[in-house]
Amino acid sequence: MWCVHLIFLSAFFLVSMTSESYDAMEGDALVVKCPPQSSYVRVTWYHAATKKIIPAEEEGSRIFSLKRLLWFLPTSREDSGNYTCVIHYSDNVTKEFNINVQVHPYKQGICFPSQIRYPNNTGRGQIVCPTFDNYKNATIIQWYKDCKPLQGERYFKGDKYIFINNPREEDDGYYTCQFTYTHNGNVFNVSATRIFISNGKMLIL
Repeated sequence: MWCVHLIFLSAFFLVSMTSESYDAMEGDALVVKCPPQSSYVRVTWYHAATKKIIPAEEEGSRIFSLKRLLWFLPTSREDSGNYTCVIHYSDNVTKEFNINVQVHPYKQGICFPSQIRYPNNTGRGQIVCPTFDNYKNATIIQWYKDCKPLQGERYFKGDKYIFINNPREEDDGYYTCQFTYTHNGNVFNVSATRIFISNGKMLIL
């Protein structure tokens, strides 16, 4: 649910809105999106705690803004926290969105924290990599089921999805797509995990 605050400040009108959260594994690339708006003039990104502007990309910068996008190349544990994107309009109206980022460390015995698992449609057999389209010219290098490399003749791999032929109960589990994203000659890993349930029942581990 959106929480909306209206603030009048002399010459301009500010709308403050609470937005979604983003979760990522430490060391992966992450792109955060300010909610889409129409006919805006510019977007400014801030660290919510320090109120410091996050500038556009500079040589060697790890965190940078690009219009509606905030990039982490790659993420670090210290990046966890709140970020603010402010959308500026030509009529002196601004919209402010608060976005939470949580970066999780890799832990032995735990492949991916529950916060990073995406929901999935059930029963159809096609599993789409949920974040693949966020990264231009990305390449999937491996799919996993319950943290084990996925192999077998029943699995057909597309550019951003995997299809299970005749899915059944034994196919229920957590599927992870691991892919790479290249930026200015540097290669970054990205991964995303989502649930597949063949018969539409709740998966309980």
